[in-house]
Amino acid sequence: MGEIRVFRWLRCALIIMVFLPVWAHADFTSEEIKKMHPNKYRANHELTFKSFMEDYESQDSDSIRNASVYLFGVIDATEKKIWCDFWKFKSITVFDILHMEFRKVDKSRYNERAAHVIIGILSNSFPCNKESSK
Repeated sequence: MGEIRVFRWLRCALIIMVFLPVWAHADFTSEEIKKMHPNKYRANHELTFKSFMEDYESQDSDSIRNASVYLFGVIDATEKKIWCDFWKFKSITVFDILHMEFRKVDKSRYNERAAHVIIGILSNSFPCNKESSK
């Protein structure tokens, strides 16, 4: 009986720890949240390609990790919907191609949303056709 009671308390504590940050930010504007969370990937849904590239090419390991996770998210969310043939390549090949293509992006596109630029590169480099979309 005592173990069940302890388990219930631990479960309640875990629920509070998970949801308290959400409740704490419920009344804040997006600008206030951005000040509290300087990580631009958490608080900014309109990340520019310029900002992404600054982190992607940074010397700071946290910035590189944030940019990589963002890139993985875009790749994963659009795979087999917007770009295809991923099964033909090793993932390192996909990232090598992306890295080369990032360097070719015209500076005029640096203020566009990063996801749009990345998706454009993926769809041009790995276009879907009838065979690859199966």
